[in-house]
Amino acid sequence: MSSAMARVDAGTHLLTIEQVAERLSFSTHTIRKWVKQRRCGFPQPVKIGQRREWRWRETDLAEWIESQQRNPAAKKLRGAVKIQEPSRGG
Repeated sequence: MSSAMARVDAGTHLLTIEQVAERLSFSTHTIRKWVKQRRCGFPQPVKIGQRREWRWRETDLAEWIESQQRNPAAKKLRGAVKIQEPSRGG
């Protein structure tokens, strides 16, 4: 894993696979498959902790969504790929 991949700046909001799946309206199984197959340029997760748990930078996910919406070849995903505003409970 490259050092750029492992770097997480202070203030970066990280998402779990469940949060990513919910925002994209896909299953966690589909997200795992995209990561393993490096499908459609889907952002690779940052691996955290001894258990190497996957987390995604919120900014990486938002950039990917934007790229999918601009890319005519991504028509299949276009209807489902949208970002849902996270609930910021207070």
